[in-house]
Amino acid sequence: MTKEQKQTKVGDFEENIKTLDGLVKENFQLGIETYIALVEETQQFANAQVDEALALENEYIEQVKGTCDKLFKDVPGLDYAGNLDKVLDAQKKYAKYVRNTSEKLTKSGVNLVQKAAEGYFATLEGIYKNLNFS
Repeated sequence: MTKEQKQTKVGDFEENIKTLDGLVKENFQLGIETYIALVEETQQFANAQVDEALALENEYIEQVKGTCDKLFKDVPGLDYAGNLDKVLDAQKKYAKYVRNTSEKLTKSGVNLVQKAAEGYFATLEGIYKNLNFS
């Protein structure tokens, strides 16, 4: 080897690699936090929309009941109110089921992303230990 040629060792880049690793970890964590915040906000928005739709539907059914009471109060055997209540109850149960399923999927998705991030960081730590960067 001549005087101008210098042997490059991994240790020569250790500080640069640690700096880049810190930036990668920080950006990765910020991305995960942003993802989680967006998912939670989206779920809250969807839940608010479902609540609003159910409230509007409930108001509509109450108005229909009131109108039918006035128009058909003299018709015997007409039980429209019970049927409307059954429809409303079925829709409330369905909305509750969808909301619960959505919340479970959101939680499992967030947990999966967090576990993946932990695995990623653990793998990086293992690589750095093998390279004697600890």
